[in-house]
Amino acid sequence: MYPINIKIVFLISFYVFTVGTSMNCYWNSECVYKYFSSKTPYNSVRGDIRDSKVKLKGCEPVSIWTLIRHGKRNPGIDYSKMMLEALTIRDYVVESYLRGNSSLCAQDVENLRNWEVDTKLFENTHGLTNEGYQEILGIGRRLKEAYSELLSDLEDGSYSLRPAFGHWVEDGVEGFVRGVTNKTLLVEKSDPQYDIMAPYEACPKYMLGVKNNPATYNEAEKYENSPEYIATKQRIQKRLGIQYVLTNKNITALYDLCRYTWPATDNKGSPWCALFTKEDLYPIEYHSDLRHYYRNGYGTPINEKFGQIPMADLYKTFSNAKTNNSRKLTSYFTHATMIDMVYTALGLFKDKMPLTSVHRDPNRKWRSTMMASCAANIIAVLNRCSTHNKEDYKIVFYSNEEPLTSICEDGVCSWQKFENKFKPFIFSCRPPYATCGYYQDKVQHNPNVYAESEKYLRSSEFLATKDRIQRRSGIELSLTEENITALYDLCRYTWSAVDCQISPWCALFTKDDLEVLEYAQDLRHYYRNSYGTAVNEVFGKVPLGDLFTSFENVSKGEGKKIVAYVTHATMLDQIYSTLGLFKDSKPLTGAHRDRDRKFRTSKISVFSANLVAVLNRCAKEGSEEYNVVFYLNEEPIRSICEEGVCSWEDFDKRLRPFVNATIDFCGEATEHY
Repeated sequence: MYPINIKIVFLISFYVFTVGTSMNCYWNSECVYKYFSSKTPYNSVRGDIRDSKVKLKGCEPVSIWTLIRHGKRNPGIDYSKMMLEALTIRDYVVESYLRGNSSLCAQDVENLRNWEVDTKLFENTHGLTNEGYQEILGIGRRLKEAYSELLSDLEDGSYSLRPAFGHWVEDGVEGFVRGVTNKTLLVEKSDPQYDIMAPYEACPKYMLGVKNNPATYNEAEKYENSPEYIATKQRIQKRLGIQYVLTNKNITALYDLCRYTWPATDNKGSPWCALFTKEDLYPIEYHSDLRHYYRNGYGTPINEKFGQIPMADLYKTFSNAKTNNSRKLTSYFTHATMIDMVYTALGLFKDKMPLTSVHRDPNRKWRSTMMASCAANIIAVLNRCSTHNKEDYKIVFYSNEEPLTSICEDGVCSWQKFENKFKPFIFSCRPPYATCGYYQDKVQHNPNVYAESEKYLRSSEFLATKDRIQRRSGIELSLTEENITALYDLCRYTWSAVDCQISPWCALFTKDDLEVLEYAQDLRHYYRNSYGTAVNEVFGKVPLGDLFTSFENVSKGEGKKIVAYVTHATMLDQIYSTLGLFKDSKPLTGAHRDRDRKFRTSKISVFSANLVAVLNRCAKEGSEEYNVVFYLNEEPIRSICEEGVCSWEDFDKRLRPFVNATIDFCGEATEHY
């Protein structure tokens, strides 16, 4: 009887096992895992701005700013090739099942066998899919419903629509427009060079040093060799029961077949996803997170800088809206890379410990599925409010149409908090003159700006200097102005002040020669960056306005201990012009060199030249007051205030007017100056 009992127990156990597994098939599962890193369909993670809209009492929306990732698209060339090669694995899976070696469900295998290849998926690389188009259209439609009064009548000049470079991005904008209005709206052309939506694309340091640098993906590759990932691979191999040994590239390709063929619109799922369990998809998703983290996020410091660029645009857009120079709608369309970088700049979704290959935290904040899904978006809404008959402004942020509560308390920022957080982004990305069309056209690249310097090169003083150098060198080659400049550059660029090593190239010049050559350079700086061209003073106001705001915040118990900006000689020259420093009684000209002039770039615009302001809190007769001390190249500046120390009143009077300084003339090269 003993052996019979054993048989019965075995049969009962086997029966329960087979019935149990048949109820856990992918095709009839009520709760399949639908999170696929940056290829996650928008409908799997989105909220609804119509339901999520934060209603503020006594407020009305006046301006909306959005940054929207493109919708679902087809894979690129390299991933398409890997996926096409992986299609042959389907035959091995079916054959394994027929031989009884697979633990996949019959219907899942049948669905996989009957799956038809969509040629567009592989032929139209990077192409926006219909589903992706609908994702972007839906965002526009819901925005229109949520803010119908504001967006009901979009006139020319009241909106801005700009896509990043890439046909799959540009194609989606049409859907957004259809969702927002039944009118035709002007969509600006994308810029393949430098752009608010993808500045990293024009940066060799990022493209070569980060994106295309194999070292960026070290942690992701290490994770592929971790016990967790290897165990996942082994589970998949065993479940499929195929003799074909799966490589890491195969796993990636099968994962891509699963997520690229997942139709979120009808939520049926893809038969390719039946190859994975939920436990398999967790580690594979984390592998993608590691790639995003180091390529686009906190894993590489430069990413934060790129994220600040669109945030600086957001601040400028809302600042203009406050002064009635308002656009109702500003929408930029971009890539997942930019979305990740913006979150990094804002300090959002940051884990206490960096993501590594050693440990996958299931509760981590950084999840590209939630942050950078297809059509992922950041929306900011500026509201004008009236409190006790006083006008005020509040900003509400949304991420994927859900309130983004971690930026400010309950997701609503006062104007002061918004300004404190976002205004510094203006100065941390690029100096204001660098992106100003007017300055670039009318000043920096305008030959007329250098007229006085050119005139000086033809003066008797410069010609005499040139003749002295020619005679001293004793060469037959007739030196040109370009030769003299080149020899001067060899002298100054190869001079090492650190160890007091004088350059042998400087032996070609006497002290008198060098003073003349120095003045020729001063003339270029004077007219390109300083008093010689009036617009330079305006640019200098922008960082000085930031200085005042920073110190004012500290005086109110807020703000930072140190604020440091690293810039160019141009910006320093412009700041001096704004402050009226080193200004001579007469303009510098090519007709006469004043040996005692105040404007000398050798003194004020040297390498590592710096302007430092220190806010001091003082106790005086039982009360508290503040003063400010300025330093130039680590020496006190006595010409700004008496004895170099500004009372708060003097500081306020002098710098507060710069707080609202604008460079609105920069869009085009017009005759403002």
